[in-house]
Amino acid sequence: MKKSIPTYSIHGVLVALCVLAFATFSTQLEAENKLVINTGNHEPYISGNGGGFYGRITKEVFRRLGIEADLISVPSQRSLVNANAGIDDGNMARIKGIEKRFPNLVRVPEKIIDFEFVVYSAGPVFDVTGWESLRPYEIGFINGWLILERNVTSTKKIIKLKSPRQLFDMVKKKRIDLIIYERWGGLWWIKELNSGAKLLQPNIAKRELFLYLHKKHAYLVPDAAQALVDMKKDGAYQRIFNETLSVLNKYK
Repeated sequence: MKKSIPTYSIHGVLVALCVLAFATFSTQLEAENKLVINTGNHEPYISGNGGGFYGRITKEVFRRLGIEADLISVPSQRSLVNANAGIDDGNMARIKGIEKRFPNLVRVPEKIIDFEFVVYSAGPVFDVTGWESLRPYEIGFINGWLILERNVTSTKKIIKLKSPRQLFDMVKKKRIDLIIYERWGGLWWIKELNSGAKLLQPNIAKRELFLYLHKKHAYLVPDAAQALVDMKKDGAYQRIFNETLSVLNKYK
């Protein structure tokens, strides 16, 4: 004769499973309602109080999805490693194709901004008409920026430095003719150091930058892209741009 399993035992197991499932769901829900996105950038893209262009864009994109999101600054290479490993939930402002090296990252297809490589001058003023127009000058740029390593190869002199502060200090002291940096960060450093550098036109190159999310958040990608599109249509994007980046034009 078969022994029956006591009813109270079955009920106890079911209750325990329900409690465990609810706790797991609550933890997942809480995690989804608070994301941490990292970036390898600094001022004017991120500030200590969560501001800056990228900081405010990040918060607004995910606010429209009902999710709280913080942007943190991490050394550039580590920011990608952490995002790819899922330590952080995503990485802000990288070129298209970075997912080939970091396969756990999924690109939000609406671009964040164009990253403009521009020339800043300590003295000479001329129209930048391509890489060849830089040939007669002493040039400085950040060591490791591949687009510059590949294209600035035969100028009068090349100086590679580790930080933008060093670059703009060289300009301020007129120890170099020109430096190549990115537009908005360069203008911020001109303001910060009162370097007197002049922004030459037009830009020498540009690249589209995108937000990437870890694959565990891939389902958010279409909505995040749509939020960016909507922000550009309703003026929110332009307002953030004007208040964080465009205001720097007075220093060019």
